Amino acid sequence: MFVVTDKSSLEQALWLYEFLELDERRVPKFRRRLQVTHPFTNKGLLPPPGCIIEIGDVIHGFWHVEASIIAHTFYDRNTHGFTQRRELHIQGLPNPPVGLAFLPRPAGGGDLIMEIPDRKPLKVTVDKENKEELIKQLAYKDPDYNVHDSDPKFTSRDSAGIWRGGWLHSGLYSVRLKSLSDSPPSTARQVTESDHDIQYGYCGLTAFLTNLTGETERSLIVGSVYGMLYYMGNLADNAVALRGRQPLMSPQGSVLQHPFPRSVPIVYRGADGGHHLLVGGEGHLMFYRFYLHTPESGAVPMFHQPQPVSEFEGRLFAGRHPVPSIADWDGDGRVDIIAGNAYGTVWFFRNVGTNKEPAWLPGQPLHAGGMPVQVRPGYQALEGPAESRLGYACPTVTDWNSDGILDLVMSDGMARQTVFMGKGSAGNPKLRAGQPLYNDGLELHGPWRVKPGIAKVNGRQTYITIDDADDLHAYYRIDDHHLRDVGKVRLRTRKPIKTHFLAGGATGRIHINIVDWDLDGVVDLLLSAPRHASVPDIELGLPASQGFPHGVVLFMRGQKQEAGKIPVFRYPEVMHFDGTPISTGAQDGSATPVFGIGKTPGPHLLVGEESGRLVFYERNRLSCDSYNKFPSVGKDTKKKTADVAQDAEPLSWEEAVGKFVKQPDNAEDEEEEDQQPDGEQEAAQAMAMPHIRARPKGIRPEFEPDMMGEDAEQQSAEGRAAGGQVQRNSFLMGATCVVLLLAALRTIQPVLYMLYPQVRKMMKAKDLERTV
Repeated sequence: MFVVTDKSSLEQALWLYEFLELDERRVPKFRRRLQVTHPFTNKGLLPPPGCIIEIGDVIHGFWHVEASIIAHTFYDRNTHGFTQRRELHIQGLPNPPVGLAFLPRPAGGGDLIMEIPDRKPLKVTVDKENKEELIKQLAYKDPDYNVHDSDPKFTSRDSAGIWRGGWLHSGLYSVRLKSLSDSPPSTARQVTESDHDIQYGYCGLTAFLTNLTGETERSLIVGSVYGMLYYMGNLADNAVALRGRQPLMSPQGSVLQHPFPRSVPIVYRGADGGHHLLVGGEGHLMFYRFYLHTPESGAVPMFHQPQPVSEFEGRLFAGRHPVPSIADWDGDGRVDIIAGNAYGTVWFFRNVGTNKEPAWLPGQPLHAGGMPVQVRPGYQALEGPAESRLGYACPTVTDWNSDGILDLVMSDGMARQTVFMGKGSAGNPKLRAGQPLYNDGLELHGPWRVKPGIAKVNGRQTYITIDDADDLHAYYRIDDHHLRDVGKVRLRTRKPIKTHFLAGGATGRIHINIVDWDLDGVVDLLLSAPRHASVPDIELGLPASQGFPHGVVLFMRGQKQEAGKIPVFRYPEVMHFDGTPISTGAQDGSATPVFGIGKTPGPHLLVGEESGRLVFYERNRLSCDSYNKFPSVGKDTKKKTADVAQDAEPLSWEEAVGKFVKQPDNAEDEEEEDQQPDGEQEAAQAMAMPHIRARPKGIRPEFEPDMMGEDAEQQSAEGRAAGGQVQRNSFLMGATCVVLLLAALRTIQPVLYMLYPQVRKMMKAKDLERTV
């Protein structure tokens, strides 16, 4: 099969995957074979929208080039590329097509089906007067956001909550191609009842070439933004006369809805001759086995429920926009991964290797209150009904109430901040149903898609998120569901830490980690920020002011304050790997510190790329402007980073799967059993931690970090001994000093009042110089 990635991927290309075998579930198994070339390199690494179909032994490709021009190509099996480009000019189209399918005719040629949206792509008029302002507002529009995000006069919903942001629709047009090398003489015609046949487009079109008698028919199967799959039967043998959309059905008589939104189907002719379906889109590839297509099925083909397609030596995939968190979830001493994603689900990736050489099973849904954790905003989705099935789960795993049992705290695509309290035992947490977090009796609120930072700071459980002003904001935990506001998180200059200069759906998307990253005893901030973010200042913040073409990871070094105060932080620095800025994706991604795994001392960095890959970055190859190499915990250092079993043996396959699907001990546990995989998925292969391709190492300035290791321990011991010798005299000396100091302050008080304005002016000038 041919697979094309989207523009959010860091591996943008058209790939050829080779069929290997049917696994024990009778699901096809593939391996990535090679990258396929195409003649549209002027448009980048990705080919334009199109379709690929095999007719006889010849593989054809149809591509929308621009306006009403469609290119036809042949696949060369020797060079592994699409060649012999021929442009076909289509007449009669109201707008450029966004999707294609081809229905071949037995006599030769065929009918080209084109998805036509009901409006043209937005074109912004730019002139000298408004050019600078438009660039500022629209520079982040690729990938697209709501065009009106930064328009203060635009309201997407009215006071009744009704969507007023406008609806997009599509319909289908057809044109007869007698020859694949010449433009058709006829004009394209509409073959759906209206140009408003489906909301937000079909997402994908594929030719379904079989009918009730098994003879060749020329019908369509299409997807939708809501994950539906539809059959559009062709009533004519020699033309195109499509019936209205009918949802595909299962053998049980239920409507088939794809597990993920934006379903993109293709018909897959299996080795058994069946016309099965492979469906991609937002999530991983799913296989629908063909079941029945007879008059008893209502003339609508039936398919079995979907099963995930496996890839040989595939990389770990956590879903689009993954937000990973690290913990030993099952208590076996091995570090596991808990990750949320754009579909609003939270997956558990079990480590069945060792902590030095981890290997994780494919993700399984995490359960809470006996049900899978699932966020679906529905019609009230922030960016409109098109994202009704995109929940954007952003979880943080933590022991929220310090009872030794892991809990889950997360934000989502509705900006709700929810806590799932753990119960059971430390090695087998069971999550209760989620409950909202409150501040002063009101649900905690702020922008969407923000992973909260949670850690103990000065002995207090601290919660950092983003407030309504797009500033970092800190809270203290009062109880399991209530927080106390302790104010904005600030820079060393006492200014609040801003995150965005844009508005609407462009806000949020910041993922926060509170961690002592440089091991100096003071907590720091690790932020993963989209490329349009501006931290900590709306004018000169990162990464927007530096023009990064991708999301980045920011390190903000903490500076300790007086007892009971939240640390203040230095200006953010972009983190590098081998001297190159770490990319989290074309738009955004997420990062989390990793303790206890890897062959070298940590903490390391785990990045969830926007496209769904999880990538491990080793600490000794990470750097920033202040650190050419981050300090690590030495062998003799008493600083403890995590409680993990470094010598845990890898599990056998029977142990891994057997323990993973063990039966509950009683009926109560059975009702709320967590993360139990379906039997169909038990045989999925363990996937090893991906390695990072080395890049040329950049030269960065040396920086002397705070003293660590044996010297620090020795000086600390000497200091404690000296302190013991003078402890008996300290009280009298201290009391005398306090009396003298108070007398001196009273004498020079008028002088201090006179000098204060001058000192403040000098400090402000110094702050401005540092910022510039």
